[in-house]
Amino acid sequence: MVTGKVFLIGELAKLFGISGDTLRYYDKIGLLKSEKDPVNNYRYYSLESFFTLGRILFLKSLGISVKDIKAYMADQDTAHLLSLLSQENQDIDKAIIRLSNMKTKIENKINMLKEASVNLDKVVIRTLPEKRGFIISMKDRGNGSALKSAFLEKRSFLSMSSFLIEGQVFTTLSKEDILGRNYDNFNYFIEILSKEYDNNVEIIEKGEYASITFKGAYHKFPYYYEKILSYIEDEGYEVSGPSIEKNIVDYGFTKKEEEYVSEIQVPIKK
Repeated sequence: MVTGKVFLIGELAKLFGISGDTLRYYDKIGLLKSEKDPVNNYRYYSLESFFTLGRILFLKSLGISVKDIKAYMADQDTAHLLSLLSQENQDIDKAIIRLSNMKTKIENKINMLKEASVNLDKVVIRTLPEKRGFIISMKDRGNGSALKSAFLEKRSFLSMSSFLIEGQVFTTLSKEDILGRNYDNFNYFIEILSKEYDNNVEIIEKGEYASITFKGAYHKFPYYYEKILSYIEDEGYEVSGPSIEKNIVDYGFTKKEEEYVSEIQVPIKK
């Protein structure tokens, strides 16, 4: 193999489409050392360094960290290479699952936003699945300290909740408050999406719900509750449990109140 001074920093960097600073960094950390000419103080790279850099950039293109590449280059053998590639393969599998889940969330939100514009202001009967989660009481909403305590009490469940995983927020009204027309007595419902957690969860039963979707500010909720209750009475149903208020588009997604999209779901029975 040809040895000795072959490439200046700029020449080698240009061949691989990287910056000179990247090569200087690799030199500094001992990943790819250059040779200094004592006469002109220029730094050169050999042909062997050319091929070594190709291996380094290949491994880096696979997502392997510079730290792991350096450890491998200091102890090169096929067993180490196999271990390095196998670990990266596992990491890629995890990333594929994460990205697939992310894509599903995005598609769900897109579909939700599109469907929100269909059948607005119409009461429909829907069969909805069971929801499992925790109630955060808002009875002391005027007391900042009590409100903070209510959220902190449930903080360990937020990481597995619909709020963080899907960006979805629910509020709920008790059956008594629905029938008593106390529409401001809502509480937050934090849905738990993990099926592994069963300790003291609140269950909102699977069943038939009278549902209505509408656009506009929150002060419209009472009007649409009345619309649902009139429908329930006219069709011979009765309210059977707490409602779910689904904030499809709220102030977390838009600053325009007229763009808010909400859905009220009231459980019913004959």
